[in-house]
Amino acid sequence: MRDPIKAYDKIKTDFKKSIQNGYDQCKRVENKIAEGVSFKIYDHKTKKTLHEITPSHINDYFSIIVTQFKYGGIQTNLESLLKKDEESVYPWSVCIDDLEAFVLILKKIKKDKAASQFIEYLRYREPYHEHLVCSDELDMCGYFINDILNFKKYAHVDDLFVTFNGMGDIFDAEYHNGLGFDNELDQGIKKYYKVPKYNKDYEMNKISGEDLMI
Repeated sequence: MRDPIKAYDKIKTDFKKSIQNGYDQCKRVENKIAEGVSFKIYDHKTKKTLHEITPSHINDYFSIIVTQFKYGGIQTNLESLLKKDEESVYPWSVCIDDLEAFVLILKKIKKDKAASQFIEYLRYREPYHEHLVCSDELDMCGYFINDILNFKKYAHVDDLFVTFNGMGDIFDAEYHNGLGFDNELDQGIKKYYKVPKYNKDYEMNKISGEDLMI
């Protein structure tokens, strides 16, 4: 759009209809869990019971908002537009294609540890909100897979963390090598592709407010 004011208004409207609406749904479930009383999840159309949730059986929980489209920086850093209570934690908002790629690579590389690693990603990804500049969630996912120790370390720093091209290259490389799901195309060719080694010496990029304005 040529008019930046109209473009900004459209961005806010799209965000409200998708990510904000998804968060509000998640928050209602979070509040029900916090009450400690069993409740049911119903199908919106048929009104049939899908699940009965027993909060006493839940040790921990995370809210994930899965979108059909990518929303860039306003999705990776929800501080900009998400409306929430100050004490509430941020959810994880991710495009469905990025979620699929991340889960497939975790299953391929981490194997039996994939589920626990996914939970660990959610736990340390949340505090990156409010000090992150990133336009592609796969950059953060790639950083986690390649250098989990620094990913955890920088999650709680006060400095601005800025991703850069190359942090998500592992997904392109693993795609060429084969993701490992059933009936994958060109498996016979992909198995001969050698996945390159990745530089784990990522340094946190620090940018001042003046730099961002420039």
